[in-house]
Amino acid sequence: MRKVLSLVLSLAMLLQVCFCSLSFAEETGTTVTVVSADGTENTYTLNDGDDVSAWEEGSTVTVEGDINSQYSGASVGNDASLTVNGNIDARYTGLAAHDESTATVNGDITGGNEGVFAFGESTVTVNGDVTGEFSGVYTDDATVTVNGDITSRNNGVTALGESTATVNGDITSEYNGVSAHEESTVTVNGDITCEENGVYARDQAEVTVTGNINAAGEQTYTDENGEEHTWKSGNGINACDEASVTVDGDIKANQFGVDARDDVVVTVNGDVTSLGSGIESGSSWTYEEEYSED
Repeated sequence: MRKVLSLVLSLAMLLQVCFCSLSFAEETGTTVTVVSADGTENTYTLNDGDDVSAWEEGSTVTVEGDINSQYSGASVGNDASLTVNGNIDARYTGLAAHDESTATVNGDITGGNEGVFAFGESTVTVNGDVTGEFSGVYTDDATVTVNGDITSRNNGVTALGESTATVNGDITSEYNGVSAHEESTVTVNGDITCEENGVYARDQAEVTVTGNINAAGEQTYTDENGEEHTWKSGNGINACDEASVTVDGDIKANQFGVDARDDVVVTVNGDVTSLGSGIESGSSWTYEEEYSED
């Protein structure tokens, strides 16, 4: 009997530790409705700082309102379905999708790490803008569609594992606009503005940009004598290992307009302008307009 009481008391203390922070939190007005695979429905109100997790196999979770989380904003897995009719603002990852799950966000996503992190044959659609510090979208063996702009301090889109990523908007990043690998397919129906590589493609990846690429960065470092050195950076396309890249618009770059090697196919249907070398190529390369080196 003492063992049973001890177990009950321990469980009660555990529950108190897990939920005490929620009981004193301010309610946001955001509601979360969970429909289990057997049809059972439950609705609760989200507190400020909470996250949403949809991990019950086959369940459907609908969030009406914004998510403002001190952790990751929302996560979904185990073939569950998540719909957020509002914005997500999270300290870490904005939205994480796993294990053949489906997620739709009808609003903007902001994440302190990734805006969207998708893998395991999951499908994600964002009908808004995405902002992520590490990567706006990071996808591995998943399908992601962003019907808005992407902003990131690192990569706009990182795609691996035969992923498919579509951006129906512009990408602005402080490193690579698109970083595509491992037979992934990335389509950007907009412009790319970056400081390193507009398109960085490897391992038979396929990238299409229907707009322009502007790769104009500036790097600074201080040497051992305390002297500061600054140089310009930025390549329009950096591709190798049988990758394929098509740009329908113009390319402007501080260094290479196009750097293509190792059985790469690159097609640019606009002008290529660079401060350094226009083209460095050991690959198949087509080009409809003359390039200039300013």
